[in-house]
Amino acid sequence: MTAVINIAVIGCGDIAFQAHFPSFLRQERIRVQVLCDPDREKLRRAADLFPESTVYTDSDDALLHPDIQASFILTPPAATPHLVMEALKRNTPVFCEKPMALQENLALQIIELEKKAAVPVQVGMKNSFHPLMTELRERICAGWFGSPVVYRIGVFDEVFDPDNTEHTGRIVRALQEGSPLAHEGAHVAEWLREFTDNAAAASVRADGVRSEPHWPSPNYVTASVSFDNGDLAQIDAGWLYPAFFRSSIDVFGPKGVARLTRAENTLAFRRLNEEEVITEDRDWNVLCFDRQLNHFIKCLDERLTPSPGTREALYGIRLIAAIEHELREGQAYGQPAHP
Repeated sequence: MTAVINIAVIGCGDIAFQAHFPSFLRQERIRVQVLCDPDREKLRRAADLFPESTVYTDSDDALLHPDIQASFILTPPAATPHLVMEALKRNTPVFCEKPMALQENLALQIIELEKKAAVPVQVGMKNSFHPLMTELRERICAGWFGSPVVYRIGVFDEVFDPDNTEHTGRIVRALQEGSPLAHEGAHVAEWLREFTDNAAAASVRADGVRSEPHWPSPNYVTASVSFDNGDLAQIDAGWLYPAFFRSSIDVFGPKGVARLTRAENTLAFRRLNEEEVITEDRDWNVLCFDRQLNHFIKCLDERLTPSPGTREALYGIRLIAAIEHELREGQAYGQPAHP
C-alpha cells in the first residue's frame, strides 16, 4: 500500500453517511483526520465511525487543521462554492459534491483559484464512473447509433411522504434554490456533455409545474435541448410525488437504440433484428463511489487533472442555468459557448 492520505470532511449529512463514509472505510489509503459540521449530533455519529478524527463545528477551523492533504466538501450547494474556494486558498486539493455551484460567476471564481493553487479539484458526478455508463458513452462516440442522436432522460427522486416532515422540509428548502434540475441536473448535464462530445446547446426550452401551489419552484420540469452538432435531448425531472416509475436513459439513433435502467443495472442495445443486454451485478452506488474515490486518489498521486472537474462542472452549470432561466422567463435561451 502506498501512502495514506489525510483528509478533512466538511459536511456530515445524508450523502456522507450513505455513500462517502462507507467508501472511505473500504479504501485503506484514506484516513479521515478531520470532521466538520455545525450539527453536533451528526458530528457525534460521524466520530463513532472515525474515532481518531478531530471534530469541528466551524469550517474555517477545520480547513486550518495541520497535515490535511485533501478536503472533501460534502455540503448543500449554497455552501459548497465558498468552502471550495477557502480550501483552494490554502492550496488544498478538493473533492466536492455536485453541483459545484449554482451560479456561473462562482464557478468561474473557483476555476481561477484552482489555476493559482495548481491542485486537483474533482466534482462528484459519480454516475459517470459506472461501467454501463462507460459502455454507453463509448458506443455513442464510436458512431454505433449513427447521427443525429436523440436522448430521453428521466430523473425522479425524493418521494413525497406527508408523514416525513423532516424530509419534506429539506426538499422544499432545496426548491427555494431552484427546480429539481438545479440539483439533479449536474448528472444529466455531465452525461450530455460526454455523449455529445462537449457540443454547445443551440437552444433550450423548458416548462414546469408545481404539484402543490405553495412549493417555491416547480417540482416537475421538462426541458428540450438542441445541440449544435444536431443532437436533441428531452429531460424530465421530478420531486415530491407520491411514487415514481423507474428512471432511465433512452438513446435513439438511425442505426440503433438503447436503454440504460439503473434500478435493474441493465443496458440494452437494439437494432432491427438484434438485441444485446449487458447486466452489472454489483451495487450501483458502491461501484460508482469507490471508482470515483479511486480516480481522485490517482489524480493526487500522479498530479492529474480530474474529470469530471471544474470545467466539466461549468458546462453543466451553464446548461442548467439556461433551463432555469427558461422556467422563469418562458422564452428561448441560447447556451454560451463552452470555454
